[in-house]
Amino acid sequence: MPVSMPAVLSYQAQSNQADESMYQDDGLTARERELLILIAQGLVVKEIARLLKVSEKTVRNHISNIYHKLAIYDRSQLVIYAMKKGLVDLQSL
Repeated sequence: MPVSMPAVLSYQAQSNQADESMYQDDGLTARERELLILIAQGLVVKEIARLLKVSEKTVRNHISNIYHKLAIYDRSQLVIYAMKKGLVDLQSL
């Protein structure tokens, strides 16, 4: 049985709202969260910039914002934070 487009959009909207509400307390944008995951997976600035098709300076700015918002001062603390929030797990690293 085919699913109607409004039903699919409604489900996606609910799913996105649930995802967003889960992370609202940290104040990160979706892009910052994406970078957080990539950093936690071990990628460096140059790799992230190439992957996201943005400049290295843009990536560094996002990382700086993440550190500031989370009051984190190095990558190891960032990985721990990502693991605690369930953004990455040991199996994927």
